[in-house]
Amino acid sequence: LYWKTGVLNFENKPLQYIVAELGKMQKKEITLDASMPEAVKLQVITISFTRQPLEEMLTELCLVAKCRWAKHGNGYIISAQ
Repeated sequence: LYWKTGVLNFENKPLQYIVAELGKMQKKEITLDASMPEAVKLQVITISFTRQPLEEMLTELCLVAKCRWAKHGNGYIISAQ
């Protein structure tokens, strides 16, 4: 319903799931760095976004997940801090 309401909620979802969903919704390649520990990829997160650009969503997600993102070609890569 994000396209209709502008609100995107993730409740108790693993980081890797949220990243995959954001990539699908925004039609951008967002990947988790291969060196990221499995525990970080699987950490459960609850987060909401309201009519925000992708980079702002990634910034908020990384604040919660204690990671960082960087632009990589036409997409983004998320790595551990």
